[in-house]
Amino acid sequence: MHKLEWPCRILLLINCLFALSGYITFIQTEYQLVSPVIPPSTIVQIAKHAVYASLICGILFLIALCFYFYQKQMLTVIISSMAIISYYIFSNYIAL
Repeated sequence: MHKLEWPCRILLLINCLFALSGYITFIQTEYQLVSPVIPPSTIVQIAKHAVYASLICGILFLIALCFYFYQKQMLTVIISSMAIISYYIFSNYIAL
């Protein structure tokens, strides 16, 4: 199973970046939409989908990381791929 060592590491890194990107998107939206006309609740509603996508991706990242530490590379690849696909679906298609 050493063939899956590098794909696991790459997928975990991508998963970690996706988990962080939603929170970075929220912070950027909050700082760029500073106006007395725009209420804070609107800013939260604009960036809410990115935070939800990052939260789901982050939870799946932690699960995949646990499997990686227990040398379950195939499960790590599957869960990391699911996290990346779920992030893509949440951030592009589902508007909550």
